[in-house]
Amino acid sequence: MRRAWAGAWAGLACAALLAGCGAVSRESAADRAPPTTRNILKVDSPQQHASYTSGPCAARAILRFYGRDYDEFDIAREMRIDDMTDTPPQRLATWLENHAFTVTWGENGSIAGLCRDIDAGHPVLVEWRTDRGAHWATVIGYVRRVEADPTDGVLIFADPAAGAEHPDGRLRMEARDFDALWQDGKSFAKPVTRVFITAVAAPPAR
Repeated sequence: MRRAWAGAWAGLACAALLAGCGAVSRESAADRAPPTTRNILKVDSPQQHASYTSGPCAARAILRFYGRDYDEFDIAREMRIDDMTDTPPQRLATWLENHAFTVTWGENGSIAGLCRDIDAGHPVLVEWRTDRGAHWATVIGYVRRVEADPTDGVLIFADPAAGAEHPDGRLRMEARDFDALWQDGKSFAKPVTRVFITAVAAPPAR
């Protein structure tokens, strides 16, 4: 009988040891997994109701971020945008300036620059060319796999054309894929590359 109990205890000890080894192995694998860094701003993604209103809807995303709103067709009318006209970056920037935003815009942006703006709490309007013309969306966050390389990760957009495939209104795209897509050689009077617009609400007048 003693031998039987001894054998049972030995079996239990061996099983516990093996289970412990398994736990250590799983923990080590988790330790070896690459860390991720993420920052996603709480930005609404108003959807466009006409093929030409991605720019006005991107402006609405910025307005809503600051607790304001505006009808997309009113914005389009004020920008002088219609179904025959794409939204030039200058016109979008000027409209935001005229509505009490401090605006910075330009070309030759970078993925690292977009991430810095997100870290500062500022969503960024960006534009690229689609088969329907110029398309605007708002960069609202990122998930980075390698801390030292902003291009090794995913960008998250409030996309006015997200549609039924993205019911939360958010588009997720590999940063390197977006970097290659981020240009437009046909929509405006001259080609543009890596256009970006940041708009920060001006403080209320005292």
